[in-house]
Amino acid sequence: MAVFSDQSLIARTYYETMRGRFAAYYPPETSGEVEMNPVRMQKAEMARIITQEFEDLDPLKGANPSLGQLFKIEIDLLSLIPEVALREQFWTIENRFRRVVPGSMADAFIDSLEDDRPANAGGEVLLQRARALLGVIHSNYEVNFNRELLIRRLMFIVSALALVLIAISAATATAVVPRIAQQALLLITIVGMAGGMISTIQRLQKATSRDAMVDDGIFELISLRVGWLSIIMSIGIGGISALFVYALISAGLLDTLIPQLAGMPTDQNVLPPVCVLGKNCSHWADQTYQALGLSTRADLFKLMVYAFVAGFAERFVPDAINKLAKSAFPPTTLPIG
Repeated sequence: MAVFSDQSLIARTYYETMRGRFAAYYPPETSGEVEMNPVRMQKAEMARIITQEFEDLDPLKGANPSLGQLFKIEIDLLSLIPEVALREQFWTIENRFRRVVPGSMADAFIDSLEDDRPANAGGEVLLQRARALLGVIHSNYEVNFNRELLIRRLMFIVSALALVLIAISAATATAVVPRIAQQALLLITIVGMAGGMISTIQRLQKATSRDAMVDDGIFELISLRVGWLSIIMSIGIGGISALFVYALISAGLLDTLIPQLAGMPTDQNVLPPVCVLGKNCSHWADQTYQALGLSTRADLFKLMVYAFVAGFAERFVPDAINKLAKSAFPPTTLPIG
């Protein structure tokens, strides 16, 4: 159901983009005032049929068009547009082609034309080129849409497995980790998720602040409509990244990246006496930083800052992992396989 809903929204948008320019694709002289030769009569009949097909797919009348139906109509319309108009509008199709297909493919197509540019091509040659370009554009739309659907499906599977692991880990932690430590770890997770949420909001603001047609409007719509799960997952990844940063800091593996944070002390005598909030604690964070095994209250807030950064900057944790991997396995000693 969700797949059809996603495709329906994109198809309705595509339909509306076709509605405004539909009449320009075939000559309006279909009345008896103009003498109709066989070719013109045939085009007039084709125009009538295609117009009816288009109107039957009108979402405003309750229809639910598919992208494939609209793609067929768009290509069929090329046979009706006058040669002069097609020659003038060919650049719009070529521009869409450049924005949709990879740059190397577009360059290869332009290079294949050599000196036989559209302005010099015959009407039939120009028509075939326009059809070929639209065919590639439509194929890219379909492939990208289906790719996004497959990615989302895989994300659902990964998310389900992750939730199971999180549930098992939470149950284990509840049994063996003190309550104050559980609350402290939850605090770090929330801070990391907040960083991921702020980063996601900023990306969405950038997406809405620029013209959707800078690259390709349909691609933008597909990414935003189908890619909502990746947005949610990025927030969850922020929380996991924050916990991973805490683990690295506690293990003393991030000293080169974060030298100000001592991490878990080796000498437990440097810790202040364990306090009870409201009695011996002078600050709400005293119990928390002790539960996390940190040396000072300031280290807790430093950890919160790095947890937020880990959620906000997606490359923070991967870059740290890559640096650790290179230091543990230098290129000369990296095991094969």
